[in-house]
Amino acid sequence: MTPDPLRVFLGAALVSAVVIFLVRAFALRARLLDIPNERSSHTVPIPRLGGVGLVCGVWAVALTASTVRAHPMFWMALFSTLPLYLLIYDDILAAFGRHMRQMPKFATQFTASALFILKSGFVLHTITLPAVGPIHLGWWIAAPATFLWILYVTNIYNFMDGLDGLAGSQGLLIATTLFGIAVSAGSATLSFLALAVAGASTGFLIFNRPPATIIMGDVGSAFLGFLLAASGVLCEREGVSFLTMPILLSPFLFDATYTLLRRLLRGEDIFQAHRFHLYQRLAHLGINPAVVNTLYVAALLPCGLSATFLHQGRTSAALAAFTAFLVLGIAGIGWVERAWSKGVQLNAPTDLPTPNP
Repeated sequence: MTPDPLRVFLGAALVSAVVIFLVRAFALRARLLDIPNERSSHTVPIPRLGGVGLVCGVWAVALTASTVRAHPMFWMALFSTLPLYLLIYDDILAAFGRHMRQMPKFATQFTASALFILKSGFVLHTITLPAVGPIHLGWWIAAPATFLWILYVTNIYNFMDGLDGLAGSQGLLIATTLFGIAVSAGSATLSFLALAVAGASTGFLIFNRPPATIIMGDVGSAFLGFLLAASGVLCEREGVSFLTMPILLSPFLFDATYTLLRRLLRGEDIFQAHRFHLYQRLAHLGINPAVVNTLYVAALLPCGLSATFLHQGRTSAALAAFTAFLVLGIAGIGWVERAWSKGVQLNAPTDLPTPNP
């Protein structure tokens, strides 16, 4: 029996909010705070363990709704996130000015991605393309492609979690759109996953909307990114094209991929922490975090339309909506690069690095 959608959403939101409230109170007393640095969007120390609430919100509705029987695919995806919880250690270390090394952090993501494939056997055997139909991939392509997709999205979500409300609001809107598409496809599994993620993100946003009083941390961003990536793999099994998730994740994929290519072309160390994503540079130029969030929400709207049109079989409309996103994205890059090269700073914080064209 499929759980009531409203109960799933509200249950995840409530558990997420309550856990974050308690975690925040504990972190403040224990001084487990994220100290602002040159890459931070906040200017005062705040707790970094908000992702714990996200995790608890999703797990709570999964356990109470008996998802082992009702939604085994969702349960397997959730089980695969267990290695990511070791990142809580990094969030705690951050309070003391230290961090886990990159290889152990990568190992948690590697293990989670491999576990998802090996434990569940879910790989992108088929990718359905508009006007073409299903394209069948051999195992030697499907398995590596699935692994790299999950790993890339998990990392990107971590990279993009650097501004109050950004990762949470995108998670909420992506999951909400996915829910609508999943309902249309008659997929109880995708619907449940989307509702759980949307609800948990809502509970988190209560505390993370600008100005944030707690941040997600690595465990939260990795967990959220992993589930969204895994949902793309589940889509093909549930009558929804895999392309739905890359389209919905396009604002984050566009920013992160452009930033990666830009740094490669400039000969920079892509493994070194930085503050040069497009959203970070917008904030550096003095644009209020709430406005930056609004811009990314606006960028997601044509992507949501494109994904919806794609599911409805309206290929031309889907392509037109996605083209609109790309045009706006490229125009946005042009504006940021011009402003950056001129050193324009509209009320920019003084503790941020000077624009370096």
